[in-house]
Amino acid sequence: MELPDTSEGAALESRLTNAPFETINWHDTYVHGLAFEPEEAYAGKLLLDVDYIARWIQPVEPGTPFTFILIPSTVVFDQSRDMTLAVDFQRSVYEVRLDGIDRSPHSAADGTQSSYFSRHAYGDGFDLKLLAVGFRLVPRDAPILSERQWLTKAERGGVRFAQSA
Repeated sequence: MELPDTSEGAALESRLTNAPFETINWHDTYVHGLAFEPEEAYAGKLLLDVDYIARWIQPVEPGTPFTFILIPSTVVFDQSRDMTLAVDFQRSVYEVRLDGIDRSPHSAADGTQSSYFSRHAYGDGFDLKLLAVGFRLVPRDAPILSERQWLTKAERGGVRFAQSA
């Protein structure tokens, strides 16, 4: 399924790239991969490969399902450290869906505000906590109209990561 209007896709990508953290809705965002990228000069980066749901489209006909505009994207936590990760696949088949990502200020050991923020990404059977200076949601492919809340490996080009749009 393709988007009916490519200008709508471009507008969604621009809005996604420039969106303030608080306005991003993570509900049912599928996670396909996770990567660690060490850096020499500072703490490394944590990357999540996701199918971000840019829009839930209300059905026109009663009794028909929603459709979704999905954007294969990378969540980048810049200068991340002090990470804990718990994943429980006992009830699913290697499937991780986010319910949310929260952010709160982090205080340094002396009580002053540090440049790091506490981040908490969570979902069914998934719990990730870390400190990170920065956060970005980077679209890596064009938006795709789908009848599902996730894309197949073929639709999304496999597990991949991008750090700039």
